[in-house]
Amino acid sequence: MKLTLSLDKDLIEFAHKLARESNDSVSNMVASMLRHTRRTASGGPIKSDAVNSLYGISKKKPIPDKDELKKRMLRRHLG
Repeated sequence: MKLTLSLDKDLIEFAHKLARESNDSVSNMVASMLRHTRRTASGGPIKSDAVNSLYGISKKKPIPDKDELKKRMLRRHLG
């Protein structure tokens, strides 16, 4: 679906520059901003898309506590 916006020339140039620097598209940036605004307005927790994509990933396998993670890391790096 398409949406046409009318913006000042300076704002359009800024949006394109920001998109290039972020290696993203203006469309994706606007969509992310609108999703963030919708979550904020609805009173829901503010999470990034990356965090949302991980939601529920540990249901099948619980995340170990930090002491267990330290042991695993030491075993992996020290043999």
